[in-house]
Amino acid sequence: MVLTAYTDVELVARVASIGGCGILPKESSISSVLGALRRAGEGAMSVDGGVLSVLLEDVQGARRAASSPAASLTERETEVLGCLSQGLDPQTIARRLGISVHTCRGHVKSILGKLEAHSQLEAVVKAMRWGLVPDAEAGVDR
Repeated sequence: MVLTAYTDVELVARVASIGGCGILPKESSISSVLGALRRAGEGAMSVDGGVLSVLLEDVQGARRAASSPAASLTERETEVLGCLSQGLDPQTIARRLGISVHTCRGHVKSILGKLEAHSQLEAVVKAMRWGLVPDAEAGVDR
């Protein structure tokens, strides 16, 4: 049984990997510790509800990050998207990045698919909302 002030995924994984039977915060009541020890005797692993909620937040955050469109864009697609956000056309982007127009259009098509956009403008607007490219109006004084 581990009593700790730390609540992170790595700690829980380490405790489980070395055969630990539970993780409780240091400030747990004696009745909580005794209950966890009883459950450990039955072969169950006890994780405090507060620790569990922190773990769930970590896991959900990791899932959101992994499923975000930014995670699926390649480095080159991110460059092309940045150029699109500057209002550049595929021919200009191709020259700037030293790639063929055909390759550039392939990247644009891939970006549209990954961002579920129907046009280059829609892709740029979505990218700005998600923070994938800077908002062109952010630096403009009104």
